[in-house]
Amino acid sequence: PVNLGPAVNTKRHENAPVYMENGRLYFASNGHGGVGRFDIFFTEFLDGQWVAPVHLPEPLNSRKNDIQFTPLDTANMTGYVTSDRDRAGTMSIYEVSLDIPPSLFINCRVQEVNNYCFTFYEDGTMNIDTTNFMYEWVIEGNRFRSKEADYCFVGPGDYVAQLNVIDVLSGEVLFNEATYNLNIEDIEQAFIVAPDTVQVDQTIILDATETYLTNYGTNRFVWNTGDLYYQADSVISHSYYKPGTYIVKLGVIDDSRGPELTRKTCSFKRVVVIPPEQ
Repeated sequence: PVNLGPAVNTKRHENAPVYMENGRLYFASNGHGGVGRFDIFFTEFLDGQWVAPVHLPEPLNSRKNDIQFTPLDTANMTGYVTSDRDRAGTMSIYEVSLDIPPSLFINCRVQEVNNYCFTFYEDGTMNIDTTNFMYEWVIEGNRFRSKEADYCFVGPGDYVAQLNVIDVLSGEVLFNEATYNLNIEDIEQAFIVAPDTVQVDQTIILDATETYLTNYGTNRFVWNTGDLYYQADSVISHSYYKPGTYIVKLGVIDDSRGPELTRKTCSFKRVVVIPPEQ
C-alpha cells in the first residue's frame, strides 16, 4: 500500500474510498472540515499529485455522519449514500438523485450582453453655417453640442433625449428640433454574473439576481458549473480545482402554476480557469 499523502489523509480518519472512471476518488473524512462529523469529499490525481479535496454540498452531506457515496451516473448525479442523518448511531442507505427537470440544461442559449450605449442623431437636421447657432443634445442633464452624441445609460429604464438649437452666445434654446422617449429593457434571459477568467482554487461568486424574465413567477435557480457540480440558489460561491474552459449554465424554473405548467429556461457562458500564479 502507498499512502496518498497529506493532501488526502489527515491526522483523523479517512475511509470508504470509491474510485470512478472519470478519475475522481470519493471518500469520507472527519479531518477536512465540512458541515457534519464525517463528510464526503472527492479528489483527483493531476500533474503527479492529489488535488485538495472538494467538499460535496448539502443535502448530500448532512450535519451527521455521511460515510460512503457511490455514484452510479455522474452525468445525472444519481447513486447511493450511507448516513445516520435520521437516527444517530444507526447507518442507513439512501438513494440520491438530482431534484431538477432532466431537460433543464439541454439546449441552453449563449448569454447575451445587455447594451445601454447609443449614438443619437437626427437625419432631418439643417446645416447651420453660422457661429451663432448650433445643435445641442440634452440627455439626463448632460449636454453635447453637436449633431451626434454618444451616450451610455447606467441600466434599463425610461429616458428622454432632446435635440435643441441654441444661441451660442446666450446659451438659450431657440427651438426644439426633436424629442425621443426611450424605454430601455434588458434582454429576457437567465443572466449569469461571473468573471470570464479565474485561477485554480480561486473562490468566485456566481450571481443570478440580474435575470430578467417578464412572465415568470416564483423562480428557482439551479447552477451547473461545468465540473459535475450542481447547486440551487440565486447566488453561490465556487472554485475550480484544475485548469480548463468550463461551460457555466444557469437554469431557471417557474413551477408556481403547478407541475404541469412548469416553465424553464437556461443560459450559459464560458469561464476560463488558468493555473495559479507561481
